[in-house]
Amino acid sequence: EIKDYAVRNRKSIIAKSEFFDSIFKESSLGKTKLDLMAYTIHSYIHNTWWTKSIKDSKDWFSVWEGSCFMHSTLDVEYNCSFFLLMFCPELLEKILDQHVHYKKDGFMSHDIGAFLQANQSYYPHEMEIEENCNFILLNYALWKFTGKFRHIRKHYSVIRELLQFNMD
Repeated sequence: EIKDYAVRNRKSIIAKSEFFDSIFKESSLGKTKLDLMAYTIHSYIHNTWWTKSIKDSKDWFSVWEGSCFMHSTLDVEYNCSFFLLMFCPELLEKILDQHVHYKKDGFMSHDIGAFLQANQSYYPHEMEIEENCNFILLNYALWKFTGKFRHIRKHYSVIRELLQFNMD
């Protein structure tokens, strides 16, 4: 499937890659900073998973958190979100959509699994207030960056529940 996709979309992939590279090459940053950014982007990419869900064949996207290998930890996604918001907001949308399925009673889970599994939260203790805030703010940022209010509408009941939990 990957080979067929690459062949079918070759011109588009090359154009997008050249555009992405130009953002950095044409910046006023020095070589040292550009080299560090290139290293950082490669480090980020090799910790990503983009595959199909076993349940419904929808795209499934996750980012491993550093050496912990936890999938899509909300606190780290919050800190890294500007990269996705600027270059690939649909991936942040996938992460947020997935997190809804791991919500507990009034609060969001820290992560959606670890290592080669994503069937339950792995982190040993809850971070209820922080993760609720991260989820709410990431949804807000996604809306403000993309102008797509449908995402807020889709998660409205969850956002209300998280806000109520935090206020209580």
